[in-house]
Amino acid sequence: MVQNYTVWVEKKAYPVVVSDERKALLAAKAAGRAFVGLIHLEEYGGGSQKEERTEKSQTSELLRTENQPVEKAAEGKTANDIWDAEYLATPDAICPEYLERIVRRHIGLPWIITETDRLLIREFTMEDIAGMPEEPDVWFTQEEREADQVFYDAEKLKAYIKGQYRFCEYGIWALVRKTDGRIIGKAGLSNAKERETVRANGSDEELELGYHVFHPYRRQGYAEEACRAILDYAKNELDCPVCACVAGENTASVRLLRKLKVKYVTVCNM
Repeated sequence: MVQNYTVWVEKKAYPVVVSDERKALLAAKAAGRAFVGLIHLEEYGGGSQKEERTEKSQTSELLRTENQPVEKAAEGKTANDIWDAEYLATPDAICPEYLERIVRRHIGLPWIITETDRLLIREFTMEDIAGMPEEPDVWFTQEEREADQVFYDAEKLKAYIKGQYRFCEYGIWALVRKTDGRIIGKAGLSNAKERETVRANGSDEELELGYHVFHPYRRQGYAEEACRAILDYAKNELDCPVCACVAGENTASVRLLRKLKVKYVTVCNM
C-alpha cells in the first residue's frame, strides 16, 4: 500500500509518502521526500494501537528512528531490519499533526510543541543562540549550570537538537512571545532518572519539569502559563507523570509548583 500526502508547512507544500512497501520508501528517499514506514502491529504479535493508546498519544509514541526498537515488534526485530524508514507508524497514527512533524524534522524546522494565549513553545534552533542572554539562574545547581551551556554553544546545541529532540520528543524548549517573536525564557522536560535526588524520591517513569524565565519578563505570569501547557503536553502526548526539583530557598518556584500540584523535591543549589 502506498499513500501520498501533501502537507503544508509555513505556506509551502511538501510531499510525504506513507507505505508498507520497501520499494516505495526507497524511491521516496532517493527523491528527497519525507516518508513514513507503515507497520501493522498485528503481524508482529501486537494488537491494534487504538486499543492501547489515546488518539493524541499515538502521535508521540509511534515516532521511531531507525536505531530504536519498534514497539511490540517480534523479538530482536528493529525498524532498521524491517524497512529503510526513518519513521514508523501504524495506520491509525497517521494524522495531519503527525505528518506536519515529520515534514518539519525532514526540512530542519523546529517542532511546535504547544501554544498558549501569549506564548509559542517550540524546539530551539541554531539561530536562537545569537539572541540568548547570558543569564544563568541564581537558583541553578552546578549540574544545571553546566547543562544550561547547551543553549549557548553551537556544537552542543546542534547535538542536542539531533539527539534529544529527535529521539525523545521532549527536552527544554524556547518560550517565544507571540507579539514580537522574542524568546523570553526556556522550559520543558528532562529525564528525571539522570538526577540522583529524583531517583531516590520518585518513580523511574517520571519526567522532570524545568523552567527559566529571563529577568525582564518575570512577574508577568509567563512561568505558570508555560508550565501548565507543558504539563498538558506531558499528560496528553507522552502519557507520563511529572516531578520537579527546586532549591528550598526559591520560594517563588515552590509556590508555583504547589499551585500547579506538581510533586517536587528540594535540592541544594551550591
